[in-house]
Amino acid sequence: MVICRDSRLFRAVFPDVSPLYGNFNFGLSGGGELIRLFDSSNQLIDSLTYNDVAPWPTEPDGNGPTLALVNPTLDNSLAASWAASIGFGTPGAQNDVFTGTNEEPIEIINTFQLFQNYPNPFNPKTKIRFTLPVTAEIQLDVYDISGRQVISLAKGKFRSGEHAVEWKPDHQISSGVYIYRLLINNQNMGSRKLIFLR
Repeated sequence: MVICRDSRLFRAVFPDVSPLYGNFNFGLSGGGELIRLFDSSNQLIDSLTYNDVAPWPTEPDGNGPTLALVNPTLDNSLAASWAASIGFGTPGAQNDVFTGTNEEPIEIINTFQLFQNYPNPFNPKTKIRFTLPVTAEIQLDVYDISGRQVISLAKGKFRSGEHAVEWKPDHQISSGVYIYRLLINNQNMGSRKLIFLR
């Protein structure tokens, strides 16, 4: 299934692709856009928050290449699971950058980065991702808005690369705004807000 903003422009490049749904009065940005897929009973099937800056592929930025999942069995929340398509991509067909599961892409991480959790707001669980260019001691904690630590989600030595930590609050955690903070080698590398809905 292909969803497009302007079906006339899309058909000029891909005349035989179907099913095609379009004309929408909005487009997708390249800066952390959130996409969710629901089934007919309004159950969340899949979701994705992507970007067009490293560690994500930077070529898909409205100039031709598209963001293409390398293999549908990979975690689509990880930048390493995506690549820039060849040309304008292959809508309605297997992605032209497809590789088998034994050929997962290798990504070089060169910055410390803390990403926005996804989904946000969330219930019952969310995922917090961060990147490390080198092996380091990390600590990932969640605080309430008064600054009191609620939980330590991760602590210890982590290898270089992209990491994801899941948080599924227990029944004692109330709805509200929380802040998560990442320390790397005892230095504050940033914090972000998250919203838990009971």
